Amino acid sequence: MIFPDLTLARRLELHEAWSSIEHARIQAQLYSETGASILPLSSGGAVFCGRKSPLSQVYGWGLHGPVSAADMDSIESFYARRDQRVRVCACPFADPSLFYLLGERRYSVQDFMNVYVRAAEVPDEAPVAPDYSIRIATPVEA
Repeated sequence: MIFPDLTLARRLELHEAWSSIEHARIQAQLYSETGASILPLSSGGAVFCGRKSPLSQVYGWGLHGPVSAADMDSIESFYARRDQRVRVCACPFADPSLFYLLGERRYSVQDFMNVYVRAAEVPDEAPVAPDYSIRIATPVEA
């Protein structure tokens, strides 16, 4: 059984932060008219990929120590300039200062997300499946 700790939480949360930040970076390059942008933080970052994008939120914040009111001011300004409300994807293992600051600024929990992990085991031998093939689907199959 895997027991969660700060090390595991950082791996999972900062991977999510990385993938969202990279999405915004590529979106900004390919579709600059969307206004996609990133505000780097001490850990993670604030991402904007459009007003209706589920990626437009703060990721991985507070996983490497205390957060500051100045960070929160920057985040609030970042989203205000884009006419977007602030959404923070907060990890339970984040520094307590994050939750104190969010409460002090009257933010509330909107939902919880659980991530399930499992140890990957490599089999001694790869299974043989001669009846399967990989190919590009035809238009009819698609």
